[in-house]
Amino acid sequence: MLFKTVYGPELEAIFVFLQHHGPADRTRLANTFLSLRDEKMGSSTNLEDALIFLQSGGVVQKLDDGNYVPCSKANFILELLRNLRLIQSGDLPAEHPLDPWYLELLSKIFIIPGRPLAFNLHAKVNVLEVPVPCSEEKLNAWRRVAEFIGLGFKMFGGFWCFYQPELVLHIIDEWDEREGPMQEFFEGHFSIYLPWATGEGEVSPSLRHSLEILEENGHIKLRQKQDLPSKSYLGGREVKWIERCDG
Repeated sequence: MLFKTVYGPELEAIFVFLQHHGPADRTRLANTFLSLRDEKMGSSTNLEDALIFLQSGGVVQKLDDGNYVPCSKANFILELLRNLRLIQSGDLPAEHPLDPWYLELLSKIFIIPGRPLAFNLHAKVNVLEVPVPCSEEKLNAWRRVAEFIGLGFKMFGGFWCFYQPELVLHIIDEWDEREGPMQEFFEGHFSIYLPWATGEGEVSPSLRHSLEILEENGHIKLRQKQDLPSKSYLGGREVKWIERCDG
């Protein structure tokens, strides 16, 4: 199950440890990540929850011999997001009925309505067609992990959905093309990792502001290309073309 009581940093730490020092069984992981107090091992609850999350997210696998191994050598956050999107779409089997909603609630509450900031998530999520009730504890864990991944910030009990420019740039850097139509970039590449479009098909503010920051800092160029037969974005700017800048 993805909605476990986890925080974020421990997920990446375990994944990277397994990439560099795995395979490893639960005892080795406990000796590595759990602290000692009065010569006694600390609680293993967080480690157990983290391993369940990592397996549910398809980034770590438990072998028949009890050892855990990473499922790829890729960047942790990008690999996790790619799998979460596959779980959301049903192309990767979910370990729990709530798992597809890990990114679906991001889509429903923030991206599709173009609403970057939302409070009282517990009420907003549970009026959606979730298969089972989603508790405050689960949503607090979701907010922590979402912030760690770079999807926004926890704010006064709510969440500000703002895709961090660094994360967006990492996704752009994974694109096979140096430049191309925005429509192809969004639909064929960015959507592999994260939802991005409002109900009207425009770029959601949660992504738009990051693109503008990256443009302002010289990481990308956004152009009109009026004769290009593809969709334009960013409102009155009518941007149709994106180019990745070296350096």
